Amino acid sequence: MSDQLAIDPARSALLVMDLQNDLVSRGGVMTTTDEEALTRIDAAIAAAKAAAQAARAAGMAVIHVAVGRNVGEPPVNPHLPILQFLAKTDALVIGSKGFAFHPDAQPADGEPVIVKRSVSAFAGTELAPLLQGRGIDTLVLCGFATHMVVIGTARDAADRGYRVIVLADCATSGGLDRHEAALANIAMIGSVSDGQAFAGALAA
Repeated sequence: MSDQLAIDPARSALLVMDLQNDLVSRGGVMTTTDEEALTRIDAAIAAAKAAAQAARAAGMAVIHVAVGRNVGEPPVNPHLPILQFLAKTDALVIGSKGFAFHPDAQPADGEPVIVKRSVSAFAGTELAPLLQGRGIDTLVLCGFATHMVVIGTARDAADRGYRVIVLADCATSGGLDRHEAALANIAMIGSVSDGQAFAGALAA
């Protein structure tokens, strides 16, 4: 895990991903009921909130990503098990309470919200032109789950030529083993750091 970072706020963006009620809030359609996992999720949300506040204070872009679907909408990839599951539930319906961001992960006024229908934040969305228009070349990632949207977006971003930094304590998965395995793989395509180092780099 990196203990030193150099970040240019003008050329960087923090992506806060999939921190939605149906995924991370107690009682959400897809939220785990395991208390140990819920405690880790709460901690990751708090750390992501602090990272977003540090980014805003430094004038760095904060972009929010949500996964959603319309009622009756077929999966964009019917071969993807997680999307098959979504299609059979009432989870993450655009405009519903479950689709909404967790109370501690609300966008600030004017911050972009990207809605996706698959795993990566780039897949079928306007994220790439948004980043290009702002001259961004570094992406700092956090959210839920590490082994899904975080690593999926990290791989996609790396293939597109972005510098990728993942804040380990600002992300988690329902299973700790999946979180740790994802971080080990991310370390081969980007940097793994934490919220404290991120805030320190912005304040330097």
